[in-house]
Amino acid sequence: MVMVLLARAVNLFSEVIVTLIIVSALMSWFTSSFGPGLWRVYRVIQSLTEPFLSPFRKLLWRFTSQMGIDFSPIVAILAVQFIARILMRVLVGLAQI
Repeated sequence: MVMVLLARAVNLFSEVIVTLIIVSALMSWFTSSFGPGLWRVYRVIQSLTEPFLSPFRKLLWRFTSQMGIDFSPIVAILAVQFIARILMRVLVGLAQI
């Protein structure tokens, strides 16, 4: 029972992080038109997602520095979902033992 609850918590956490990464990426396109209130919201979301995006941004910079497009949100989302699925399967598998 505890393992199933942990698996649900991992799933919820990954969904929240993925949503925040998407919102941060979309908001980054419109930062010049933000007022002070929306700018604070953007900074909070960015501070929550940056620990997930930074490693991928550093890794991808070697390959995409000339393109001007940041692919780190896409790679981070895929990595978060992949890790979450593995953790959930392990936790559910432990619950069945």
